[in-house]
Amino acid sequence: METLRMENSELAIFSKVEEEGLVEMKKHIEDYLIGEKLKKDSCPKVSQFLEKAKLDNQLLLDYVQARKNNVDCAWDTLKMYAENRFKHYPEVFPNEVPRDLIHDLVGRQLLGVLKNRDKFGRRIVFFDMTKWDINHISLDDLTMAGTIAADIFWRDPEVLEGGIVVVENTIGFGLGHAKQHTMGRMLRMRNVFVQSFPISLQGIFYLQMPYLFTLVFKMSKHLFPKKVRSRMFCYSSNQEPTELYDIAPPEILPEWMGGKLSIEEAAEGQEFYEKFFT
Repeated sequence: METLRMENSELAIFSKVEEEGLVEMKKHIEDYLIGEKLKKDSCPKVSQFLEKAKLDNQLLLDYVQARKNNVDCAWDTLKMYAENRFKHYPEVFPNEVPRDLIHDLVGRQLLGVLKNRDKFGRRIVFFDMTKWDINHISLDDLTMAGTIAADIFWRDPEVLEGGIVVVENTIGFGLGHAKQHTMGRMLRMRNVFVQSFPISLQGIFYLQMPYLFTLVFKMSKHLFPKKVRSRMFCYSSNQEPTELYDIAPPEILPEWMGGKLSIEEAAEGQEFYEKFFT
């Protein structure tokens, strides 16, 4: 059975499961807003965001779909997004996209997205630490860029359905980088990227891990949920990332991933990132 209803002057068709999900999500929001009114330290911007979200059926359904129809999990993610964006970490959620920062990171090929998907049709996001100049770009800058990308990518139907794969080249990680990875910043990264966005991390591959990065990784790995930890794969400089090749053949990967393409051939160009500014 499907229900036909008028939604923002357009006809929207929802299945029974979707209708039930919408009702539950809106009930969660209503209960939260009632509770916030009784708190002395409530954040008006959080409440305003959720009030608006309550009227956006497609947004709520996207959260439910991304969390495999687990409404409680979908609500927790939406709530964490609102609280982290407007209350806990507003410094990494810019009101306007910093064009210069995005162009710089993409131009340096420090961050980006590969043109080809893995064998399951999932997008492959990369981070190349050899291009990270800590005198020019801070970890806060990178976190900000990540929230901008996540805000755009998670609404993509492909990402909603299949999640993403992340590949990091860690060989450039030095003492200066390590000093920026404080426990507070690591907690922020966990809270923002794991708990605030309904994006499924299907695999995180750390390549060419130097000793210092290995130490930082071991200290912070416990912060992440068990499911995420089970999808982390680590390789030293003399190890071949066989698990990565199981899902993405070298023919579509750049050379620093052990692939056969230059980074220019493998990665999306500047035009791909114009969606960040629209």
